[in-house]
Amino acid sequence: MKNYSKTLHLPKTAFGARPNPELLPRIKSKTTTNLYNNQKKSGSKFILHDGPPYANGDLHLGHALNKILKDMINRYHVLHKDQVVEYTPGWDCHGLPIELKVTEPGNTAPEIRQASKSLALTMIERQKAQFEDYGIMTDWNKIYKTMDHSYEVEQLKIFSKLAENGLLVRQLKPVWYSVDSNTALAEAELEYKNKVTTAIDAKFKVVDSKGSNGLPDYLVIWTSTPWTLKGNKAICVNESFQYVRMTDGNDNIIVEESKVDYFSKKKPEYSFLEPVDSTLLLSMKYTNPLTEETCPVLHGDHVTKDAGSGLVHTAPAHGLEDYHIGLKHGLEIRSVVNEDGELDFVSGKVNTESIVKSLLEIYDNLGLLFHVDKNYKHSYPYDWRSKTPVIQMATSQWFINVDKIKKSTLQALEEVDFVPESGRNRLVSFIKNRSEWCISRQRFWGVPIPVVYYNGEPLIKYMNHMIELISDPEVGTNGWFDPNRPVKFWIPESDRARYDDDKLTKGIDTMDVWFDSGTSWSTLKGQIADVYLEGSDQHRGWFQSSILNKVISEGENGEFKKISPYKKIVTHGFILDKNKDKMSKSLGNVIVPTDLILGTNKGIPKLGTDGLRLWCASSDYSKDVAISNEILLRVRDNLKKYRLTFKFLLGNINSYEHDVPWDKLSNFDKYILNKLKQLEVSTGENYAKYNFQQVVQHVNNNMNNVLSAVYFDISKDTLYTEKLSHQGRINIEYVLTQILKTYINILSPITPFLTQEVWDHTPFPELTGEETPFTVPQEFFRLPEIEETPFEEVLMFRTQANGIFEDLRKRKEFTKTLELVVNINNPSNRLLENADILADILQVSKVSFDEPAANKIGQLDTDMGSLEISLSSHHTCPRCWKHTSIEEDTLCGRCEESLS
Repeated sequence: MKNYSKTLHLPKTAFGARPNPELLPRIKSKTTTNLYNNQKKSGSKFILHDGPPYANGDLHLGHALNKILKDMINRYHVLHKDQVVEYTPGWDCHGLPIELKVTEPGNTAPEIRQASKSLALTMIERQKAQFEDYGIMTDWNKIYKTMDHSYEVEQLKIFSKLAENGLLVRQLKPVWYSVDSNTALAEAELEYKNKVTTAIDAKFKVVDSKGSNGLPDYLVIWTSTPWTLKGNKAICVNESFQYVRMTDGNDNIIVEESKVDYFSKKKPEYSFLEPVDSTLLLSMKYTNPLTEETCPVLHGDHVTKDAGSGLVHTAPAHGLEDYHIGLKHGLEIRSVVNEDGELDFVSGKVNTESIVKSLLEIYDNLGLLFHVDKNYKHSYPYDWRSKTPVIQMATSQWFINVDKIKKSTLQALEEVDFVPESGRNRLVSFIKNRSEWCISRQRFWGVPIPVVYYNGEPLIKYMNHMIELISDPEVGTNGWFDPNRPVKFWIPESDRARYDDDKLTKGIDTMDVWFDSGTSWSTLKGQIADVYLEGSDQHRGWFQSSILNKVISEGENGEFKKISPYKKIVTHGFILDKNKDKMSKSLGNVIVPTDLILGTNKGIPKLGTDGLRLWCASSDYSKDVAISNEILLRVRDNLKKYRLTFKFLLGNINSYEHDVPWDKLSNFDKYILNKLKQLEVSTGENYAKYNFQQVVQHVNNNMNNVLSAVYFDISKDTLYTEKLSHQGRINIEYVLTQILKTYINILSPITPFLTQEVWDHTPFPELTGEETPFTVPQEFFRLPEIEETPFEEVLMFRTQANGIFEDLRKRKEFTKTLELVVNINNPSNRLLENADILADILQVSKVSFDEPAANKIGQLDTDMGSLEISLSSHHTCPRCWKHTSIEEDTLCGRCEESLS
C-alpha cells in the first residue's frame, strides 16, 4: 500500500509540547521590566499601590499569592483596558524583628540602627530576586523603602499634622506591652491564641464590717492575672445586683447572689447567710495586704454576672476599664511591674507561669488566697512579631485621638469598593471600635517621634523645627540618635537660652511601624490609588492605618476631609495545607514558592512560573486558600492542556490572512465563534471583578468541552486531508485564528510566559509591530458582535449517535466509526441544513437521507430523525482512512481531487 502521509497537511510548528528553558530569559525580558517601562502610552492611568512586605526572611506562598494577584490585575488593565499601570514595589523596613536579630549586648542606638539598615537592605535584595521569579511586571530598580530618607521626611510631615490639629496626646495609660521586647504595642500588632493559665479567687478583708453572725467580712474577686493584685486600688460592684454573705463559721465572704451555688461547689464549707444591702456595700472599705492601703468599693457599669464573683478586681494601671474607673474616682495609676515585666517583691517575669508558684505562696501566707484554678483556658493576646504573651500596663505613651477623625474616616469609606464586599463591615467595625491609637514604641530602629522635654513636659511647639533639621540628609533620622548632638541642637537657636541644659531631655520613642507603612500613599505624589490588595488581616493593619493617616494629612484647624487613599480594597485569605491547617514553620507544612517553580523538592510537582500563577488564579482567594499535591497536580495538568491546545492551533494555521465573510462559514464554525464570543464576554466580566477563578473555569470548560472534545476532533479530517484552497479548510483556519487570538488575550494576565512564547511563534508581532501582546491595542483581539447560530440540536444528535455507536463497538460490530455509513430517515430541517458537514460531525464515512440501508447493524429513533447504522461496503482510503474508496488500495474521490 502506498504511503500518502507526506501529502497530508499535518500540524507543523516549532512550538514545543514542553517549555524550552533556553527561551525563558528572552520571554521574561519581554514580559516583565521591559514591558512595564514600554507600556502603551495613550491610555488612562491605573494605580495599584503595593502594600510593603516586611524586609525579613525568605518569601512564602502567601507572598506569592499576594504579588501574583496584584500582577494579574495590573496585566488585565494593561491588556484588556488599554491602560498605563503605575506599580512601584515597596518594603517595610523598620520594627522589632530586625532590631532583635542584630542587637548584641552593649550595642548603642547608632550601632543598632546601622546593623538594622544593613540587614534590611540585604533582605530586600534577596526578596526582590525571589519576587522576580513570579513574573511580575514592574521595574525592580524603582522601589520605595520605608527607611528611605525622603520617605521618612514625608512621614514626619504627616506626623506633624497630629500636633497641628490637636490629635497627639501623651498619657500615662494602660497599653498592651511586650515585656520580652520592651515596647508598647497597638491592637493591630496582637494575635489571639488559646492559653491555659492559673486563675485565682482572692479575698480582701473589709475594714470594720461584720455579718449578723459577728464574723469579719471578706470581698471575693476573681482574676486570671494574679500578678496584678499589688496594683489593686478598688473593687467594683454593680449597684443594681443583689449581693449576699456566705459563711464557713469562721469568716464571711460577700458575692453576687447568683454565685452562691458556684462558690458552694468550690468551697462546700461555705453556705448562704444573708443578703447585703447595696448601699452598705458601696460604703465599705477594705485592705490590700500587699500594699497595706485602704481601698474603696465602687459602682461599675462594666460589672456583669458572666464570670467570677460579681465583684471586679480593679487595678487602674493594668486594664482599660479599670483605668477609666481610676480616672473617675481619682485612684492612683501606677504600674506594679517595670519595663522588663518584673515585680518588686518576687523574681521572674509576670507573663510566665514560673512566677505563679511563688505568688501563690505569698498570697496564701497573707490570707489573700481563696481558691486556685490551674487549668483556666481562655483566648489571650500575643505579640504577633515575637509570638510571646503580652500584658497590659500603664506607661507614658503617645496616642492619636481617633475619635476626632472617626466620622470623616467612616464617611470616606462609604465611597470605597470592597472585594469581597464582606471586607467593608470588617474594616468599618475596626475603626468604629477604635478610640485611640498608641503610636509610640520603645525601640531604636524606626522613625523617631521628634519631641524634646523640659522638666518632663514635651515642647511640642518645636516639632516642625526638628522635622526641618531631620529633612537635611546630613542629619536625617540617624541624627536624632547621635549622642554627640546636644539636646539644644534641636531647639531654635533664638530660644536656646531659655532652657537649662540639665532640665532638657530628648525623647527616644520611635513610631509604630503601622504609621510608617500607613503613610506609603505619599509616594503616589497626591494621586489616589485605584486598588489596595493585601491579606484579610490588613483590615486591622495597613488598610486602617492608611486611611487614618490620609484623613490626618488633610486636617486643617481641627477639621478633616472625608478622603481615602484608595478607591477599592481587595483582600485574600491565608494559605492552608490539605488538612486545612494554616501553614507555619513550626508545623513543618510550609511549601516554598521556589520549590513549585523549579521542582527542587521531590515531593512537590514542578509547575514553573506559569503553573504557580495558574494555581493562584484557580484559587478562590476571597477565602483561605488550600494547597496540596492533589491540587497542584490538577493545576499542572491544566497548564499542560493549555500548552497542547496552543500547539494544535499553531500547527494547523497555515495562513493568518484569511478574513472569511460570515455567510461563507458553516453553521458549525459560526456556533464555535458564538461560544468563543460568550467566553470572551464572560471572562471579561469576571476579570473586571478580579474573579480569576471564574476566568480559569470558563476557559477550562470551553477548552475541554467545546474545543478539544468537539471542534478540534471534528475538524481534523478537513484540516489534514483537504487542499489548502478548500473553503471548509479556510473557514476552520479562520476560526482557529480567532480562537488563538482570544485565548492569548484571556490567558496572558494569568500565564504571561506561555502566551508570550505562543505570540513569538505567530506572525502577530510582524502584523502588529509589537513584540508582546500586552502592548497591542485591545481592538486587535476583540471578536466582533456575532449572530447567534443554533447548533445545539445537531450536537445533541451527535451525542445520541455516539451512545449507540459505543454500544455497537462494545458488541464488536466495528472497530472505528469510519467503518460506518449512516442513513437518516425523516431528518429534521436542522440536520438537512448541515448535511455537508454531518459526516464529519458524526465522524463516519458517509451520511445519507431517506435511502435504503444495507448491512445495517443498528438503529436509533430520535426527535430529529431515525438513525440507521450500516457497515460501509467501500474500501479504506489509504490517505484519509474513510471507507469511501471503490477499489482496495486506491484513493477516494475526495483525496484524488485534493492531490490534483
